[in-house]
Amino acid sequence: MRPEAYILTLLLKKPRSFEEIRRITRFKRSFLERALKIMEEQGLVVSENEQYSLTKLGKIIALNALAKQYLAQAMPQQ
Repeated sequence: MRPEAYILTLLLKKPRSFEEIRRITRFKRSFLERALKIMEEQGLVVSENEQYSLTKLGKIIALNALAKQYLAQAMPQQ
């Protein structure tokens, strides 16, 4: 799973602070800052009261990433 998709799937459960996301993912601060900024600009996440949460579009993309991961693991290799 791409790092950006991993961040989005983390936010499916609940809004999280920057530090909480960083602690869970162990991404470098500079990478995470840049990734969250880009995702905000793309309309995937919003930041309110120091918490990041998904927009409707972000939820769709996060669920799609989870579905692809599941299908890749569930489908037999041919």
